[in-house]
Amino acid sequence: AEFRAMLVGGGIPDEALEIVGERGMHELTHPDEFWTIVLGSGMRGSLDPLPPDARERVRHRLLEFIEARGIQQLPVDAYYGRATKPG
Repeated sequence: AEFRAMLVGGGIPDEALEIVGERGMHELTHPDEFWTIVLGSGMRGSLDPLPPDARERVRHRLLEFIEARGIQQLPVDAYYGRATKPG
């Protein structure tokens, strides 16, 4: 609903819009793989302003959380918007 609202808010007529979703899972063979994902994604923007010691504390707590809970997969759902131009 939020994605649709964003596209409609940007000027795409609702009746011309189709939202398509794809569900997926990313396997984590080791908790460190999650940190690689964080550094290579938009999540990094939350880390860059932190001083190095704070960033390391975040990394340590995240990896500890993943390992303690035995998390081995991450949902990686994707949504695409497709619009048809009138005329």
